[in-house]
Formats: sequence, C-alpha cells, structure tokens
Amino acid sequence: MTGFFQKLLKKEDPSVYQVKDAHLNRTLKVKDFLALGVGTIVSTSIFTLPGVVAAQHTGPAVALSFLFAAIVAGLISFAYAEMSSAMPFAGSAYSWINVVFGEVFGWIAGWALLAEYFIAVAFVASGFSANLRGLVSPLGIELPKALSNTFGTDGGVIDLVAAIVILLTALLLARGASSAARIENILVVLKVLAILLFIVVGLTVVQGSNYVPFIPEYKATEAGAFGGWQGIYAGVSMIFLAYIGFDSIAANSAEAINPQKTMPRGILGSLLIAVILFVAVALVLVGMFKYSDYANNAEPVGVGIKTKWIWCRSRDCTSYFSYWYVYCIDWYDVGRFTSTLFIWS
Repeated sequence: MTGFFQKLLKKEDPSVYQVKDAHLNRTLKVKDFLALGVGTIVSTSIFTLPGVVAAQHTGPAVALSFLFAAIVAGLISFAYAEMSSAMPFAGSAYSWINVVFGEVFGWIAGWALLAEYFIAVAFVASGFSANLRGLVSPLGIELPKALSNTFGTDGGVIDLVAAIVILLTALLLARGASSAARIENILVVLKVLAILLFIVVGLTVVQGSNYVPFIPEYKATEAGAFGGWQGIYAGVSMIFLAYIGFDSIAANSAEAINPQKTMPRGILGSLLIAVILFVAVALVLVGMFKYSDYANNAEPVGVGIKTKWIWCRSRDCTSYFSYWYVYCIDWYDVGRFTSTLFIWS
C-alpha cells in the first residue's frame, strides 16, 4: 500500500517536459503574449459589467471595484509569472503540479484543464457562429435550422459554422504558433480600437454631476450590499472573474523567446492593459448616465451612445445609429470570439 501511494505522489523530473517540448519553436515575443492575454481578459463584459455592478452595488465608485479586483488578480498573476518563467513548459499548471506536488495531483489538474479548454472552445465557437449569423442575416443569408443550431436545440443537428471555424483554427495552429500569433495580434488591435472609440466618443458627453456622490451611502438591497465600502467589496466579487485569462499565456510558455523575461512581461502587461481599459470604460459609463439608469439594462453602452452622443441629440438618428451600433458590436464580437478561439485552442 505504501508503494502505491509513493507512485501516486511521485514527482516528475522537469527534464522530462524539457525533452517533450523540444520540438516546439521558441518564436513568441512579449507583444504576442500581450495579445493573447488581452484577447482573453477583455471580453464583451467590458461593455456590460461596469453598468451592472454600478447599478447593483457601487454607484459611480465602480472603478474602485475594478482596481481592487485587479489587485487580487495581480497577486495570482505573480504566481503564474514566476512559475512560467522558472518552468516554461507547455502543460502550464499541469506540468508544474506534477513537478512540485506529484503525479496524482497533476493528473487531476490536467483533466480539469482539458475540461476547461474543451468547454471554452465549444462555447466560444458557438458564440462566434451566433454573432456571424446575426451579422449576415439582414443580407438575406440564412442557414437551415438543422445546420445552425446544436443537436437537440430548436431542430438543430449540427452548428456548421462553429464546426468549420474550429477546423480552420486547428489547421492554422498546426502551421505553428507564429502564424496564429500574427492573426491574433491583428484581431486584438481591432478589439482595442473599438473600445478606445467608445471611450473617446463617451468623454464628449460625460457630466460631472453623475459622479456625485462618488461613494453612495451604504444600504442593504435585494441584490446585496449597495454603496459604501461594503458595496465596493461586493462589486469586487462580481468583477474578479473578468480578469481571468493569464493561464492561457502560461500554457504557451514553451514557445516563448527568453521566457524568464517574456512571460512576466506578457502576463503582468496584459493584466495592466486590461485594468486600464476596464477602469476607463467604467468611468465613462457612469459619467454618461446616472448609475441607477443602468439597472436591468442589458446593453448600457448601446443605450448610452444612442441617447447621449452629441451628434444624435440634434438629429433624429436614434434608429440610424442603433442599426450601425448593432453591426459594430456584432463585428466586435466576431473578432473577440475568433481571437479567444485561437487562445483556447
């Protein structure tokens, strides 16, 4: 029995993973890891989460919740940065746990990671399919229900678009990390430009009165704590998961050029960029509208731009801008889902 447990707790030699990863080319630079991290961390939640948290818990102080959540995520990212630079293996947490704690714990972590990646790829591909179909449907391009819905859903047999995009992504990744990284970099740049465009447009209609009081008085509500530091802490618990994504960077450490420098810069840098974008969008959102106006609002950014954009206030352009806003968000989602699919694959 003792021998059995010794085998379970046997720690793997790091040289085993070095040999296994020897066929991988070290071609990824800091900019590639920044794109990987930002592509995962900054999702469409950046356009919805600030308004929801502000209305339910924090008021205008939602930016503080994003900052505090970033501090917690930053502490975790230090661990990932340290481990991925000391042991730059393709298995990420699976390999590290095998080496440090033993094979049985690594086996558990490995299956957990596989489940995470399988579910994430399926979810992201399905989201890509839905947004792409929504983008082309006004042009009269429609797929039969049997080919546009998953099995057992509304008469669906297979989500053809999702299946095709997974196969195309797999083919691209098979050509090497550098080819995928170039496309990923382009998609992430487009994503960040869309966010910066909203910030610039939103700043033109920010009203200082919407920030007063910055931290509302505390009170208990059905959604939990609102206002005060209690509300800010409640907001942190909602926001924290939005920062998760640096594990995808660590999983590519075996293909990093000089991982001792590249990995910490990529992991911490992508988190820093994400924090800046989240805080900027949050401040603009609560400045455009009174935070209470975002309660039960599924698209705070869309409503904010359509009703507050100075060009629209002097023209009857609500329906016009709404039309183009939907198209811009669909394009944003398609790009976001594609970039995330590259990462999770």
